Amino acid sequence: MMLPSEIPVTFFVDARAQLRNEQCLSPRALADRIREMVAAEKARLPWLKLARFGDRRSDKNSLRHDGNVDKISGVELDYDGGEIGFDAAVRTLKSVNLAAIVYTSPSHTPDAPRWRILAPTSHDMPPEARYQLVARINGLFGGIFADESFTLSQSYYYGQ
Repeated sequence: MMLPSEIPVTFFVDARAQLRNEQCLSPRALADRIREMVAAEKARLPWLKLARFGDRRSDKNSLRHDGNVDKISGVELDYDGGEIGFDAAVRTLKSVNLAAIVYTSPSHTPDAPRWRILAPTSHDMPPEARYQLVARINGLFGGIFADESFTLSQSYYYGQ
């Protein structure tokens, strides 16, 4: 199980996504960034997406929309079901040797587990490849992931 040496990630300051910051980070640096991010409330946390975006803006001046995704560098899957624990998710991924970063979402509690998987690809891929990649991982977990996991431009809060 090997993660790529660098993962292209787009960061958005807020949900409006009028500004973006694209960086290539090592898996360790990305995991550290997720772990170290803290805000007083969820709405103040930044967002991330394993994709490269263009400069096409939506009617609301947002850069984060399906028509502006140029390439994907991985997929994100969001679990809010509250029944399957974080450790079980890690074990499932290890059982099939799937390289990924798994982190708890801001609303996670031990009694109601909520977590995300970031599964980078070995190279940039066309946006059309995303749905099938998400479907494969979703199938591995028995179809537990939130519907928004399949949305091309869906980005996610990170931190605590």
